[in-house]
Amino acid sequence: MKRITDFVRGIMLGVAVGILLSAALPARAEGVKIELGTGLTLYGHHDDGVWHEKDYGPYDIKDRAANLSIGLTGDVFGLRWRAGAQYLGRYGSVCQCLSSDRAYEEYQKGNDVGWPPSKFRTRGDGYGLYASVLPEWHIGRGWFLQAEVGVGYYGVSNEVRVTDWRPAIDGTYLRWGTARLLEVSNGRRWKLTPVYGIGISRGWTTVAVKTMEISKDGALLPVVDGRPVLIEVRHGF
Repeated sequence: MKRITDFVRGIMLGVAVGILLSAALPARAEGVKIELGTGLTLYGHHDDGVWHEKDYGPYDIKDRAANLSIGLTGDVFGLRWRAGAQYLGRYGSVCQCLSSDRAYEEYQKGNDVGWPPSKFRTRGDGYGLYASVLPEWHIGRGWFLQAEVGVGYYGVSNEVRVTDWRPAIDGTYLRWGTARLLEVSNGRRWKLTPVYGIGISRGWTTVAVKTMEISKDGALLPVVDGRPVLIEVRHGF
């Protein structure tokens, strides 16, 4: 319920930002429209050892998700702009892993120290606000090549649940203690970040690819990479 509430608040804030921007535009501004967008977020994921161990147990990483955006778009002095809120989608991972990095390093060397496996599950999502300008160049028959340059404020969450987690009980990290359930959360970390991309447009419809950096702060590094790539289809109504 809290995630739904946070998402709704983010959407409402994005719409409010767009309305304020449109109200502040000079009288020469043209074609202010509501813009809806959807597409695919390609989060990517970190290398071996971050919530998955390639050489040990089976694992599954969900690093692709549907995205959704809502905001306003328009023209001012011949330059198109857009502003609003965007949901990047959910990601997650499941793996059978060793709870000691040192034990995994030994395993990779062919020295199985007998450390019992644990079941790791992670999940999170991302959303935020954006404001961009979109310079464009006519390429013929009503089609335009369009760049996107702007700023975003994006937050990403990360939650971890480990079944049969075993703590190390000495400095070698090769002896383990009693198994227990471990649940930890990184909360939601926010980052002010440049947003840039490229696309093609015709009228008020755009197909674009863009990227930005999401936060990697906090004690828990998410399984996903810090720079997702978004493929979007957007239309102004």
